[in-house]
Amino acid sequence: MTLKAPWSGESPFYTHTHRRHIMSKTPYELRFEIFKQAYNMLSDNYHVEFALAEATNAGCLPTNFAVSYPTLTDVLRQAEVINNFVSETK
Repeated sequence: MTLKAPWSGESPFYTHTHRRHIMSKTPYELRFEIFKQAYNMLSDNYHVEFALAEATNAGCLPTNFAVSYPTLTDVLRQAEVINNFVSETK
């Protein structure tokens, strides 16, 4: 007896529990995912700038460090950029 991959549907051991169900997200969930992605991008950029400023100033944050943590407005603006990109129909 030759065993086949369980996902091929031809295995004698294949049951309904081996099937994957593809769940689509609601528009609310998709927008929240875009929001989280925008927040993570901006937050990561801030932390990179922070670490770079510390590293170039002997482990101390310089007094003229002008990068501010992303605001809600910044995150919403970035989310709009991402949404426009993924919604493009070219």
